[in-house]
Amino acid sequence: MATGMDRPEFGRDIREKEFCMRKGATFINHGSYGMVPRRIKELQSRYLYQTDAHPDDWFQRKIKGLWMAARDAAASVVNSEVDDVVIVQNATTGINTVLKALQLTETEEILVTNNTYAAIWKTAHHISTDGSGGKLHVLDINFPIQSEDEIVQQYRDFLSQHPKVRIAVLDHITSISALVMPIKKIIKVCRDYNVLSMIDGAHAPGQVQIDMKDIDPDFYAGNFHKWLYTPRGCALLYIRKEHQEWACPLVTAGNYSENVGLQFFMQGTRDDTPYICLPEALRFYSDIGGMEVITRYCSHLLDQAASKMVAAWGTAKLPVPREMEPPCMRMVKLPTLTGFIPSLSNSIRLMSDIYTRWNIQTATMYVDGDLYVRLSANVYNTEADYDTLVAAIQKMRDYDSTANQSPVVTTFGHPIREAEFSLRKGSTFLNNAARGSIPKRVREIHLRYINELDDHPDDWMRRKVKDMWIASRESAAIFVNVDPEDLVFVQNATTGFNSVLKTYPFSPDDAFLFTNNSFEALKNTCHYVSTKLKGMKTYILDVTFPIETDDELVEKHRKILTDHPDIKLVVIDHITSRTALMFPVHKMVKLCQDMGVMALVDGANAPGQVSLDIKALDPDFYSGNFHKWAFAPRGCGFLYVKKVHRPLVKPLVTSHFYQQTMTDEFFMQGCRDDTPYITLKHALQFLQDIGGMEKVLAYNTKLLQEAVDLIISSWETHTLPIPKSLEAPCVRMIKLPVLKDYEGNSEDATRLVDDLYTQYDIQTQMFCVQCQLYLRLSAQVYNELDDYRKLVTVINSLRK
Repeated sequence: MATGMDRPEFGRDIREKEFCMRKGATFINHGSYGMVPRRIKELQSRYLYQTDAHPDDWFQRKIKGLWMAARDAAASVVNSEVDDVVIVQNATTGINTVLKALQLTETEEILVTNNTYAAIWKTAHHISTDGSGGKLHVLDINFPIQSEDEIVQQYRDFLSQHPKVRIAVLDHITSISALVMPIKKIIKVCRDYNVLSMIDGAHAPGQVQIDMKDIDPDFYAGNFHKWLYTPRGCALLYIRKEHQEWACPLVTAGNYSENVGLQFFMQGTRDDTPYICLPEALRFYSDIGGMEVITRYCSHLLDQAASKMVAAWGTAKLPVPREMEPPCMRMVKLPTLTGFIPSLSNSIRLMSDIYTRWNIQTATMYVDGDLYVRLSANVYNTEADYDTLVAAIQKMRDYDSTANQSPVVTTFGHPIREAEFSLRKGSTFLNNAARGSIPKRVREIHLRYINELDDHPDDWMRRKVKDMWIASRESAAIFVNVDPEDLVFVQNATTGFNSVLKTYPFSPDDAFLFTNNSFEALKNTCHYVSTKLKGMKTYILDVTFPIETDDELVEKHRKILTDHPDIKLVVIDHITSRTALMFPVHKMVKLCQDMGVMALVDGANAPGQVSLDIKALDPDFYSGNFHKWAFAPRGCGFLYVKKVHRPLVKPLVTSHFYQQTMTDEFFMQGCRDDTPYITLKHALQFLQDIGGMEKVLAYNTKLLQEAVDLIISSWETHTLPIPKSLEAPCVRMIKLPVLKDYEGNSEDATRLVDDLYTQYDIQTQMFCVQCQLYLRLSAQVYNELDDYRKLVTVINSLRK
């Protein structure tokens, strides 16, 4: 970043040099979604391409250190011990995490205010009505406000009269009224009455100083993507040490039972690049002047703008004391406008009308019976931006109400690898099953969507993204053959089955059944639900090898279901992760139907590797990934819910569209980046362009069989002893020969994977199966037989 005289001046200069907003648009709504500087977008793009260059290297070796560095940076922003802070997608997710992990009893109550953000209010309402929690109280904050102490006394009076309140959700800066609350004083009141304090700091980081050691809340959730220039979504969740044993993440995954930081770090395959851009975003924030310089500029600009509006419109600012106004936001009452009687629905319609007619993006709010404009200011704004709004409102007072891409290369093997993928040159990549590979052109479309989001965040979030989400879902629904309304997007299969297992209204007398081959995150989720959430039982069916027929698996399940009539749901792996065993899912689902139990299919490895017809399969639930074998950006997964269960399954994050359709509830979950989902239709188009699934599977299965024949003849070993019908099309398990320095245990399997990578630049996957080391081998269109020959030669050099 340039310094001194070379530093861009605030206003038009920094807007043109450092930001990507659409030319001609007036953007005075930074508070909703923030704005990402060019250099941060470029950094995120580099990280995404690094992911594509070697996904295993990224996820197994690099991301953890970068995530930890980002967490260190987050802790420094709020003056907290590092171990007390984790990074989450947004403040909505952070608050959901705490309120849902708290497990209130029916005698314990929640306190919010009439100024609480809608998504958080709905989360609290959901817990009080659909969960086990007790009554929800709403504290009315009305205007005018004379002083901070007036608000503090309201809390003291209320809590003294309501001794059952267990937790209070406190806004640091309210969203609908831009009011800085005296949270340190209110937290003290809460502690006096033995009430937990959950601070919604969505608007605070970067706008006001935050010192966790000074304010000492129980919990604090705040966004970095609003005022600290990170990509969306990136937020922190602070958890006081005494609560860290129970304040677990919404998604239970592989690090279940680890410390709280690790639990929040690894939650299935997902895109963590918004998080790891945080240190550079903080550096940008500091380099352009830091909090004092930025907020001084913004506050002065807003004071001038608000004065002009009050004078021109004959209205007033929201009546609050100066110390309760945030530096970068103001509330100004709008004049009477023809066709816009003050109401919540008209505030939304007015905001859309201002944008459509005048290309001005601001936020209009319904507060205390009147319509207000919520002004935001950031370093790229100038007086002229607000003058444009003044003039537009004056006029409204009198108003009566992927082209140009080269052809797709379709020659499989190294030609398509060179032309269409970003895999690191010289590396041998035989592990597509772990995290997939994204074609260059799909990634480019993905990044164009991210750029379009940054070009005009309000336009994107309010008008475009849902229609694009729905359109991409149509493509997904066709691909797996379901009715679109029965399918929603989730980050990954892990999030999908977490949603079912944690929100479906199971009773404590119900039980789950899964196998010892199930994915570790799924096992952990079942264990968590059974031990900490609902008090249910879990049964584990041991699947051992050799397996003679697929009916052997079916009959083992039939016997345990007969012996244990309390089993309510069976988890069926479509293709197991650690053994590449393709279960006879049609027979298994039919068995569940015959036995009167529900079937949840974990299809993490199936879409794109097998042709899916979910209507024909007819499970109760199906959770799958598109980012492994269908070329979508990570994480792009889906959850299918049978119509009869749709009203009963909820997203892990409760937000604005609570108690609406399943589509609406899963679509809106706070500010986040949905571009992986809307890029899916282009990934599926790429699959069609290279010949479709039939051609891809024909190449992959033939190549994989040639590789298997080559390997077992050289090593004098064998594949996992299962019938042909249970072998996955693009993944195979091969027993390793006896090696000099590696025994048949999980630790040596991990060590061998690392050694092959660090010493030979070969990425594959090893597992310990029944005390023997097996290679899990993948084949994708960018592989050739020479890739496997290299692996054979290296393994032969390691043999005894």
